[in-house]
Amino acid sequence: MAGAVLCTLNTRLDSSMVADLLKHSETKIIFVDQQLLQIAQQALLNLLSKDKTIKPPILILIPESNNSSPLVLDVSNIHEYENLLTSGSSNFTIRWPKTEMDPISVNYTSDTTSSPKGVVYNHRGSYLNTIATFLCHGMGPMPTYLWTLPMFHCNGWCMIWGMAALGGTNVCLRHVSAKNIFKSISINKVTHMSAAPIVLSMMANSSPNDRKPLPHKVEIMTGGSPPPPQILSKMEQLGFGVSHGYGLTETYSAATSCLWKPEWDSLPLEE
Repeated sequence: MAGAVLCTLNTRLDSSMVADLLKHSETKIIFVDQQLLQIAQQALLNLLSKDKTIKPPILILIPESNNSSPLVLDVSNIHEYENLLTSGSSNFTIRWPKTEMDPISVNYTSDTTSSPKGVVYNHRGSYLNTIATFLCHGMGPMPTYLWTLPMFHCNGWCMIWGMAALGGTNVCLRHVSAKNIFKSISINKVTHMSAAPIVLSMMANSSPNDRKPLPHKVEIMTGGSPPPPQILSKMEQLGFGVSHGYGLTETYSAATSCLWKPEWDSLPLEE
């Protein structure tokens, strides 16, 4: 509603690459988690060292928690998130998109084959993929979604918007581990989650001491290369339902989805 274009940056990148992406995207404001402040500040220094004419983006710092010690910010270009919100006006004028083809976000590819490429998402494409994703995920109203999928991957496969559309609850993990996943599912009564096959493998091969009984069947959508049959089998034995989709940044995430066919119920596991 501010008329801004979103850009979720990969939290695993170093400061040099972050600086390149800030320059390429012409970033005006960067929201930074407290644990990533050092990388962000170094990225801004790298940005200025490469081009003195660039106006660096305003840095908005998000503290660890409401109970953390107040930070002393002695840099004029840094603002604290909650303080920034309180300074806003409730009577601001909403800046609606002029057309449904206006950009809503820029997403950078994972640079597995070359340098990251910027992909522009428009409102129409994001809207359509959002609906497709939660339909393929079998979501009903007000799901509880555990984020084991990075939001910098295609805006979380467009589920950052999907959860808002369905009135869902977002559950976030700072550290993704099997123990934290099972604990969070148990505490928050998680209904759905998405994850790369490597996360499924981590869960399937986890220690029994790290697991907790599921409150109900939890649906997982995985992407990329299909998990091995033995991983799928283990996940089903643990009480999960696993579906598979495939896509890429340029297609707003999942472009194809493999739906279960009833005749597969009678097939051997390997088939």
